[in-house]
Amino acid sequence: SESSESGKTDKRVGSKKPVSLTPQAPKQRQPESNARRELHPQATLRPAHEPELSPQQELAQIEADERQVALYERHDKLEVIKGTVPSFNVHSNPISDAATLVRPAN
Repeated sequence: SESSESGKTDKRVGSKKPVSLTPQAPKQRQPESNARRELHPQATLRPAHEPELSPQQELAQIEADERQVALYERHDKLEVIKGTVPSFNVHSNPISDAATLVRPAN
């Protein structure tokens, strides 16, 4: 009885559209409507210009950054602790964006 039912309806899931197994030439695209061709960008893009800083200005800017100063101080403190307490296991691991990740002590 199952074979007679399977002949009547196809129980497969998915598209029933036949698919060619050989490559065929691509279909010709119809030209786009005129309304689409008349669109123009509403804004103009310009490259961002960062101000040129002298090395002294750049150094002063880095030294004024409180967050960066705190990171330097923390790194220096960890180095001092590592030198005085051999069992204190802390390693700084460089990561891809030129920053450093400090793994916590075990």
